[in-house]
Amino acid sequence: SLHDALPICGRSLQVATGNDNTAVGRLAGYTLTTGSSNTFLGYSAGNNASQKVDAANSMALGNGTYTTADNQAVYGNASM
Repeated sequence: SLHDALPICGRSLQVATGNDNTAVGRLAGYTLTTGSSNTFLGYSAGNNASQKVDAANSMALGNGTYTTADNQAVYGNASM
């Protein structure tokens, strides 16, 4: 179950069980499973095979962005 999570848009944070996550955008945070205190903003942000599934205190901003470590901020994808 989601605890203090804020999923906005279809299928965001669908499989996440961690606490205090925020996801805005279709499929945002979709790959996250047990991570906590993360923010995903944009279509498919945090939806990637390389996304750290138990990330903590990380932020991915932009279409297709993802985090690979705790305490990490990623802005924009490879297309930028």
